[in-house]
Amino acid sequence: MTTGIFPAAKLIPAPGGILDGAQAVHEHPDSWAKWTNGAFGWLSEACPVDIILADYCTNAGEGIIGTSTAAPGEGWPFGILTRYACYTVGIKLEEAKAIALRQNEAATQKALEWELWTGGVATASGHETDRYLSSAASIDVTPGGAPIEVEKGIAALEQALADCGMGVQGTIHMSRSAASLAVTKKAVEWRDGKLVSSLRTPVIAGVGYDPTVVRAATAPPPQVPIAPPDPVGPAPTTQWMYASGPVVVHLGPSEIINIQPQVNIVTNEISVLAGRPAALIYDSCCTFAVNVDLEK
Repeated sequence: MTTGIFPAAKLIPAPGGILDGAQAVHEHPDSWAKWTNGAFGWLSEACPVDIILADYCTNAGEGIIGTSTAAPGEGWPFGILTRYACYTVGIKLEEAKAIALRQNEAATQKALEWELWTGGVATASGHETDRYLSSAASIDVTPGGAPIEVEKGIAALEQALADCGMGVQGTIHMSRSAASLAVTKKAVEWRDGKLVSSLRTPVIAGVGYDPTVVRAATAPPPQVPIAPPDPVGPAPTTQWMYASGPVVVHLGPSEIINIQPQVNIVTNEISVLAGRPAALIYDSCCTFAVNVDLEK
């Protein structure tokens, strides 16, 4: 029998994730703001665009040197839920609620990254306009078509971002295992508390970026409910990395969902559900994918 309970260690989201690498993270005070009530759109300054060169006085030799017809569509909000279960002995209800809220806030980063990488909620809900990285819409720019070294994959994504539209700053996305190798090979570094490439392109190394989920060749059919993750095991040696425009995150407050927490009278266990609304945007004229081999 225990004689006391020590306080829990503080939960800290992993560094280098989407909360560090996003261009902006907006925390809204109201869970029922307009953006949570259905599909939302956003303004884009990145595209559509034509870049035209011409003689300033005569227009001689006028021509388009860069173009993009892509335009942002619409996105859908989603919920991030966490469930905390514990025995009622030794913990008060208010303490259980406080832990549930802290869990929800700490788990937010992984949930955001998983949805951005896999589009799990988007495909399960039939929201075909939602953008996600492993979508078939991501253009494969793997040189030669076979998996390449991580640092060469980053180079290919950098060039693709340069070739797209106005060539403005984008964001590179990779798994934690790929990012670890990229840092070792000095293709990615820490700067001012954020991960960036050697060309200072923001890098997101997401704990929710599941390397077993690969770029889709075609649009996947809806999967309801969302499949649970595979058991933790060795990461695949061949993985995908992606490049997109800047990422913007919108979050509502974490709140207790079940006003009357469930109590199992047989096991004397209490279950507290916390949740918050979220939305993801990445402003891209193009989204790119590259296949890499971690053993090279």
